[in-house]
Amino acid sequence: MEQQLGPSPLLPPPPPPSPAPSPAVNCPLYCSTQCTPVCQARETAGMAQCQADFVRNGKGCYDSCSNSTCNQSPDKTACLNSGCSYDNCTCGNTYTSSCCSWCRQAVGTTYSNCLNSCNKGFGYCMMDCIGNCQKNCTIQG
Repeated sequence: MEQQLGPSPLLPPPPPPSPAPSPAVNCPLYCSTQCTPVCQARETAGMAQCQADFVRNGKGCYDSCSNSTCNQSPDKTACLNSGCSYDNCTCGNTYTSSCCSWCRQAVGTTYSNCLNSCNKGFGYCMMDCIGNCQKNCTIQG
């Protein structure tokens, strides 16, 4: 007599295939690539603001200085119409040319400090941005 076996046991379904591993992420390179354009844009905007302030402050300094010093001139009208300006210190009028030179030096120092601050700001921006990026970046592989 043939023995009949009971129904064959059901095998569990095969496990789903493992997802293909994601390519490894080079976090330092990835973060640098993400942060550099952001920080460069901030630096560029800051430098543009330094330039705009330099021009505005220079002209304001010169106008104020020349108005004040020309009041001491024997011919105020000739002094004010000397041809000197913040951009041109070679007019030959001692009152206004001294204002031009003095304002260029005063405003130039502020301008240099502003540019230096922008350069340092780029470095701080990169450190902060990369640090935050790397906290959220996971190396897979």
